[in-house]
Amino acid sequence: MRLTLQKERESWRLSDLDDFHLHLLRQVAEDATVADESAHRRLFPPPIRTTKDDEDDEFLEDWKNFVADELENQFAGDVGTVLSDLDNVRPHRSTKEGAEPRHLLEVPLEHARAWFSALNQARLMLDHKFNLHPGGENEFRLFVPEEESGGIDIKDRLAVYMRYEFYAAIQEWLVQRAMKLP
Repeated sequence: MRLTLQKERESWRLSDLDDFHLHLLRQVAEDATVADESAHRRLFPPPIRTTKDDEDDEFLEDWKNFVADELENQFAGDVGTVLSDLDNVRPHRSTKEGAEPRHLLEVPLEHARAWFSALNQARLMLDHKFNLHPGGENEFRLFVPEEESGGIDIKDRLAVYMRYEFYAAIQEWLVQRAMKLP
């Protein structure tokens, strides 16, 4: 496994991708899916705690209509950008004859923020669905009670966590190399 990330003048590229890397990247859309109301609350939390105050209700309704819905549309667009970019994967030359197929993905620099957003959304939803960090802890916990594991066994839980970390590694590279932050 020799994945390479490089920044070019107008693009960034992932080269030496193997089929497994591509499989992981194509899972971003599924992982970023907001499956239920609790996942929706995790991804689009209200800016204040709900109270019984009518004024707060009106504020929260405005928040949902003018901010949360727009964020949801933006996040869906970011995932769409990632999927569209993944349609442009092309074969990459292999250094060894008979070696497994390698792929190259070149992404416009202006898509870096969309990729960061989609990967972040996927990580948040993986953490939410599989309770990777119980109780909001920073450390991943492999062993959790079955009812808290999202219904998967330890082997699958570890695979989900590896996907979570793969996305985090690409995000870190995007922040350090591809995104121009103010």
